[in-house]
Amino acid sequence: MKTRLLSIALMIFTTFLFSSCEKDDVVPDATSLSPGQCEIKCNVSGAATSTFASNLLISTAIKSTDLMNISGAGVTSSDAEIVMIILPANVTTGTYTSSSWESGFFALAYTKGSYAWAAEQNQSFTITISEVTSTNIKGTFSGVLINEDLTSQVNITNGTFSAKFTTY
Repeated sequence: MKTRLLSIALMIFTTFLFSSCEKDDVVPDATSLSPGQCEIKCNVSGAATSTFASNLLISTAIKSTDLMNISGAGVTSSDAEIVMIILPANVTTGTYTSSSWESGFFALAYTKGSYAWAAEQNQSFTITISEVTSTNIKGTFSGVLINEDLTSQVNITNGTFSAKFTTY
């Protein structure tokens, strides 16, 4: 009898465990965010290592007539982490590589603790915009970020972002 009850409990637990799993590489939906919020996720390897996921309470999404600023922050172990994405306000859907970025209109940076890495035009970095409206944006990103002072780099993979803007 105890074996039977234990088997049933184990089957229920296993069913619950596998049914509650969700796919990690799905781009979050901006429509579920409040204005001024963003959600950013990515894997970081190299000079710094992390599975970054922004906290909605300390994220921002601001759009002016010229630029979009999408910034997500989180805290892992003892380090604060920030991913900041700057895009032109008139960006359209498509794939953009760092070698084709106009200076000052596209930027992506990752900060962990007191160290920061940024996308450079001579490195391989890609941002893909899959959806964009006057209030929302959604996309993916990946590539190499550089810290010239430390002569180090980080590799960003599986990056996703979505944002609902506060407009100024």
